[in-house]
Amino acid sequence: MLWEVVGQSSYVLRGLLDGAWDAPSWDDPGPDPAALLAALDEGTARLRELRGLPDTRLGETHTLPWGEMLLLNAALGSVDNEIHHRAQGMTYLRLLGLTPPDFWNRTPGDA
Repeated sequence: MLWEVVGQSSYVLRGLLDGAWDAPSWDDPGPDPAALLAALDEGTARLRELRGLPDTRLGETHTLPWGEMLLLNAALGSVDNEIHHRAQGMTYLRLLGLTPPDFWNRTPGDA
């Protein structure tokens, strides 16, 4: 589930920042926590690069593998995908009798 979030987010970030909208690759390296955490950290670093993205880019329409759309809609779709999978993870943890992490808690460096 988390590898899909990483793949989707990485794909959209690469498209927004580098203009690369080729066919996505949904690689799942398997249950390697260190690789997953490294990929999440890399995605966070790329996300910070969006601060330099001109607002006009989000109004551009491009042909993506799933059709023609505004880049804003591609970005929002990626956010929706992450929200969906986070909610699934929270539900699974609760079903296992575990307390999910407080998703609203942010450290100052996360912004």
